[in-house]
Amino acid sequence: MKVKEAMLVYNPGTDQVTVVPWPDYEHLSRGYLCSELACFRDFKELKKTMQKMVMFVTAYQAIVREEVDPKAMHNAMLSIDEYREHIAPDMQRPLKEKIWMGTWETTREHRCDCHHKRDSGNQGRDFPK
Repeated sequence: MKVKEAMLVYNPGTDQVTVVPWPDYEHLSRGYLCSELACFRDFKELKKTMQKMVMFVTAYQAIVREEVDPKAMHNAMLSIDEYREHIAPDMQRPLKEKIWMGTWETTREHRCDCHHKRDSGNQGRDFPK
């Protein structure tokens, strides 16, 4: 599905996240507290490049601020064509590994210990034009 037709829905603090078509004629989003992306008129009016950026930022914010499970978010986002176009080839399938404290629990030895301070910034729904 294209990002301009995708509504991301989730329940904060859980692994309950999915992407459904917008408009949601079949009421697939029923039971989810939060909805993002194509359900906002401002999002649909953005240029394609900005829609992609907002898609990634929105997913990241849901993971960090709303405590949505990162693995579940990734797996849901795989249904969006533009998401798959911009992720690494080895991430094109649903992930099964558990995530602990922001690091992947896998057989790999790689671990990123970078910590960056973040400016509070705009947390509203004002999308750049």
